[in-house]
Amino acid sequence: MDGSSLLRTWNIQNLKKFFID
Repeated sequence: MDGSSLLRTWNIQNLKKFFID
């Protein structure tokens, strides 16, 4: 897993949490 994929996954998770909250 490269850093770009990890960062993208983290950003998606964070955005979902942000929109849900």
